[in-house]
Amino acid sequence: DNSSRYQSAQNHPLVRDLVRRFEGDVISREVVGRAEWLERFSGDGVRVQADPAQPPPIDPDA
Repeated sequence: DNSSRYQSAQNHPLVRDLVRRFEGDVISREVVGRAEWLERFSGDGVRVQADPAQPPPIDPDA
């Protein structure tokens, strides 16, 4: 199942573009909100507030 999920992520047009741009491997693709993404990657565990003036992230499945 992990292999098929990996292959599915690698075949997604947005992922292919990212791989091409950054020449790296994308391990998985998850749709998360901006606030959750900022919380996950704030670095020191401090909750980061999303800027409401920013547009919502692009939904890759839209």
